[in-house]
Amino acid sequence: TSIQVQKMLSVMERPSGSNEAAGATLRSLACRGSELCSDPLVARLAAIISAATVATDAADAGAGAGAGRLRVVLASNWRKPKYVEKVRGLEQLLSRHLNRPFTFDDTTRDGEEKVAADRLGCIGDYVQGRCREAWAAEEKCGAAEGGQSAPSELRVLVLDDFFITPMNGWECEGTTIRSVNDAEAYLRGCAPSSAKVSVRILHPYQEWKSQGGIKVQVAHGLTQQHCRQAAAFLSGGAAVAATATPQQQHRRCAGGLEDLRCGVACDIPSEARLSPLPLPEPLPPPYLRPL
Repeated sequence: TSIQVQKMLSVMERPSGSNEAAGATLRSLACRGSELCSDPLVARLAAIISAATVATDAADAGAGAGAGRLRVVLASNWRKPKYVEKVRGLEQLLSRHLNRPFTFDDTTRDGEEKVAADRLGCIGDYVQGRCREAWAAEEKCGAAEGGQSAPSELRVLVLDDFFITPMNGWECEGTTIRSVNDAEAYLRGCAPSSAKVSVRILHPYQEWKSQGGIKVQVAHGLTQQHCRQAAAFLSGGAAVAATATPQQQHRRCAGGLEDLRCGVACDIPSEARLSPLPLPEPLPPPYLRPL
C-alpha cells in the first residue's frame, strides 16, 4: 500500500545514529539480497560477545576457575524448534566474526509470546530459574567449605526490542514498565533478594513521523552507541546494581551463581531485514520492520 511504501522510504532515509559514520542511514544496516542476517549487525553482536568473554576471563582470574563463566542465551522466536536451521546459520556467522566456534549456551523457555510483557516475563523466569539452580549448588558447595564465601554476583545484559514496543506504561506481572530502567528493575527483582544484581537492557527501538505525518515504529538492531554501552556495562563501568536486604546468606563457589556473572540474553538475530508488509510467520527482532 502507499502507506507501507512511505514507511519504508522513511526508514531507508532515517539516520542510523549520532555515533555512526557520517551520512549513514538505516539502509546501511539492512540485509543484502538473500542474506539471512545483516552482516554489520552480526559483527556488532560478536563484538559484544567478545567484550563479555573478556569480562568473564577477568572474573575467572580474580575469583578462581569457573567463577565468571559466560552464558549467551537465545531469547527470540528463533529458539523454537522450527527455526533450528536459521539459528545454526547465525551461529556460523558469529563464529566467523569471533574467529572461533560459537553456539548459544541456552535458550529461554519455549512459551507463547505475543507482547512485550510476555518477553520480559520469560527472560525474568530464566533469571529466576538459573538463580535457583545456582543457589542450590552454592548451598551444597558452601556447606562443604564451612560456609565461608563472598556474596554472589549476577550481571545480565539483555538485547531486545520487545516486539517493537516502546516502554510506555505496559504492565508485566503487576509492574508498570514506563522506561528501560523499570524493565531493568523488574529483572533485578527476579533474582534472589540477597544476590548482588546488575542489569542493563539495550532496547533498539525508534519511532517517529514520516514527512507525510505517518507514524513509523522500527526495531533497528544494535547501534554503535549500544555497543559502547554494552562494553561499559560488562567492564563494570556503567552497571545498574541493587542489593536487597538478605533473607538468606548466599555463598560463592565454582558452579554456583558465579556461572551467571556475565549473562547475555539475546533477542537474536541482530538483523535488519526491511519488510514493508505483514510477514507470514513470526520473525525474531531486531528485524528492521516499520509498523
